Amino acid sequence: MLQDKVGNIWFGTNGGVSCYNAAKTFANYTTKDGLMHNSVYAMVQDNNRNIWFGTQGGLSYYDGQPIIKFTKKGNLSFRGIRAMLKDKTGKIWIGDQYALCCFDPSKPTGKDTSIISTNSAMNIFEDKAGNLWLSSGEPNNPNMILYCYNHKTFTKIKSEKQIFGVIEDRTGNIWFGTE
Repeated sequence: MLQDKVGNIWFGTNGGVSCYNAAKTFANYTTKDGLMHNSVYAMVQDNNRNIWFGTQGGLSYYDGQPIIKFTKKGNLSFRGIRAMLKDKTGKIWIGDQYALCCFDPSKPTGKDTSIISTNSAMNIFEDKAGNLWLSSGEPNNPNMILYCYNHKTFTKIKSEKQIFGVIEDRTGNIWFGTE
């Protein structure tokens, strides 16, 4: 779920995305409206008030007009997006089953995407210091790895069967859930 800057509440479902608006009505969007896939797993709003939808089949965004499909450089598509984050600088981080990617929607070149890691990223969290915490899979490893990324290097924190979420408390402790 996501509450946007004007108070609308967005719900990602396996049947598309629904928006509950100020008029207390629902608007529903599916692949017929431009979504890359009807299974919506992650959402984020950028500084330009666009709503980004991470789906099983890729990335789409809504700018008040029809939903627009988004691809990486070379017209490559995202697959199995499970996590998205807008960081303190306004950059959008996307975790899919193949990579951790980042792009800056404010850049005039459009939507150039940088691949930060070729491991999957299933959860993304930014701490008060601006470090990113993510749970990731590695090829041929049945466990997930909790990493801290300081925008230069990845530090392996913990390996567990599943890592479901990460959060920081008021005193700066990092908490994460496992199976």
